[in-house]
Amino acid sequence: MNADKRPRLGRPPAADSARRRSDIIAAARRRFADSGYSATTLSGVAQDAGITLSALYHYFEEKPALFEAVFYDTIEDTWGQIRAALDGVAPEERGPVALIEVILSASAGIERSSIVFLTTAPLEAARHPELEHLLEHRAKMQEAQIRAVIEPAFRSGRLPGFPDLETAVTATRIVMMGWGLENLVQESERGRLLAAARAIFNQFDRGDRAPRQGGTAR
Repeated sequence: MNADKRPRLGRPPAADSARRRSDIIAAARRRFADSGYSATTLSGVAQDAGITLSALYHYFEEKPALFEAVFYDTIEDTWGQIRAALDGVAPEERGPVALIEVILSASAGIERSSIVFLTTAPLEAARHPELEHLLEHRAKMQEAQIRAVIEPAFRSGRLPGFPDLETAVTATRIVMMGWGLENLVQESERGRLLAAARAIFNQFDRGDRAPRQGGTAR
């Protein structure tokens, strides 16, 4: 075996520790996305990361802890890129359609393994009790990001088709999740899927845009 290709043993120097952890998470993300939680093994992740299993154990002793680390890393990074892209949209133009278009634009710079992982993670968490707690964090993260866009649009009167703010946020989330899944499995239909999502929200994004004073009154 070429010396440069040999798995490295033991804990790395402090300067390399963060990078090695990042490499492990990236390798695990690809494994989880491609093979699923049940079929992914720590030995397989270690092999993909180019380290020994004992070296991986310095960072993650169990598969649930590794999945959780991948989950938090991926969801924070993905929504971070979406927030950065949304910063380029004028405040008065932000709304459900803008959010979907920003997500589609940002996804071009997000690894497919990250998109697949985040799409399938809820199913894995529902199947495996040791991962179930991640569902609550996912829901809170999504709601917070969606609310940050939808609430100003709702308050300004841009979404009179929704009876209250909570309905607007929930409806946006439902459409987004379905749209995201369809984009994943029907990549060739992205244009049509975006047009359909835009048409759905355009049914609600109408009216005189009179500011709304409350979160529940129309």
